[in-house]
Amino acid sequence: MIKKEIIDFNDLNIFSDLIKDYKSKKKEISQFISSFPTEEAIIKQIRKKKLSKEIRLDLVKSLKKQYKKTEFINSDLKKINYNIDSLISENTFTITAGHQLNLFSNPLFLIYKVVNIINLSSKISKSSKKNVIPIFWLASEDNDFEEINSFNFLNKNYKWKKKYDNSPVGNLKTKSLKLLIENIFSSIKEYPYKKDLKNIVLKTHLKNHNLSNAIRSILTFFFHKYGLLVFDSNDVILKNHFKPYFKSEINNQFSFHYTTKQSDKLSSFYKTIIKPREINLFYFNRKKRLRIVKNDQMFHLVNGEKKWSKNQILKEINDYPERFSPNVILRTLFQESILPNIAYVGGPTEISYWLQFKYLFDKMKIQFPILVLRSFVLNLKSEHSKFLSKNKINLKDLFLSHDEFVYKSFYKKTKINLKNEIEFFDKIKYSISKKTKKIDSSLNIHSLAICKKIEKDLKKLERKVIKYQKKNYSYFLDYLTKVHLDVYTKNVIQERRISFFEFYLKHGDKFFKILFKKLNCLENGYIILKGF
Repeated sequence: MIKKEIIDFNDLNIFSDLIKDYKSKKKEISQFISSFPTEEAIIKQIRKKKLSKEIRLDLVKSLKKQYKKTEFINSDLKKINYNIDSLISENTFTITAGHQLNLFSNPLFLIYKVVNIINLSSKISKSSKKNVIPIFWLASEDNDFEEINSFNFLNKNYKWKKKYDNSPVGNLKTKSLKLLIENIFSSIKEYPYKKDLKNIVLKTHLKNHNLSNAIRSILTFFFHKYGLLVFDSNDVILKNHFKPYFKSEINNQFSFHYTTKQSDKLSSFYKTIIKPREINLFYFNRKKRLRIVKNDQMFHLVNGEKKWSKNQILKEINDYPERFSPNVILRTLFQESILPNIAYVGGPTEISYWLQFKYLFDKMKIQFPILVLRSFVLNLKSEHSKFLSKNKINLKDLFLSHDEFVYKSFYKKTKINLKNEIEFFDKIKYSISKKTKKIDSSLNIHSLAICKKIEKDLKKLERKVIKYQKKNYSYFLDYLTKVHLDVYTKNVIQERRISFFEFYLKHGDKFFKILFKKLNCLENGYIILKGF
């Protein structure tokens, strides 16, 4: 049986102040959002969200075209087709998450995002009596192959060795993945679902000729019964609707001005992570995705391959909008202008940069979505969970660095430490300070500095006292390291390091069923699932 425990974000040092404050609904943040994420706020958002019939019809047309070009395996598309058709209705809305096209839909937290939007859509559908559909947005236009071409599996890193020409990753041909997939599965021992998983990965990626369709196919295989839609926005039909914004970007660089204004305001409270460029647009040239820059009255590609006057580039936008690609700032605006979207589920980085865009949305009269922080999950093996419980080790200590975790856990085991002496020295320090303060303030400062040095030396000595006892606890210490490695490897936490493959191999579809039961992205805290 899988047991769930939740650790409050404020008890962990792995999140920024902004994210902790966002989850705690601090009033400083309210000016940068439409509303904090609650079930009631998301239902209210439905009344505010408007999308024209024309865009809805084109959205349906675009999705049908994409699904027709995708090869699916053992997937019943009945609910998916129903959801696509229902987007025509003004009573249908979406909840969205997105991600890069990482190999084989990794890392693990990508699956958490998918589970979140499916669960949240179902919850809001029932409570609002509206049709709310989960949509996974493929970041197919990105040209960051180095960020998506590796795959961590059972403590080994695999790389997709492929010549890359700076083209959108969604267009990458998948034929060369066959050798990589064979290498991955031939290098691992037998598991209950090894053969099934290998067939799923091979068929979804080799029957489809590009990465966008392959990712749609594999996500559909696992989540088709929930009606999940997998959407590629790199589509001429929908970019036609975004032409006015592309043109406005060229005419007056609106995204730079409005985002800068809000970012300056936000930076009074928190560190901002997106620095707007004067032009926040890319261009597809000979299959390459290249940034557009402005120089005096001319516009050109960052590598100098092409240049336009203002009239020339505006004409090209009008005639060929599919050649233009939004960057991270305009992508959010594009998304909310073509989807009947009421909420966006994202990770810490996504939530942080979305907070820089509310003023931009207001000025462009596009409804800003409710931002929902995705679920954070740590899956603990049964034996590790029992070990921690038996030795009375707090689960939140797992999120410390390896050395701190081992020291703190081992400290409880030691027969000899200097805890009492250090606590007693606190009383001595207080007494010295009280006496020297009566004599002279500068003497008091000097005495406090000496006490601080003694205290530091005492703690250093205590670490040595603890260290010298380690030889009697070698098994315990080795097991502490083993447990911590399941949480962190090379300072990368589990959900960012490994793939869902590791759990599917052992549990099959049961792994996803557990996640659907246990995850709720409106809940506050880091979820620990004990018993895998």
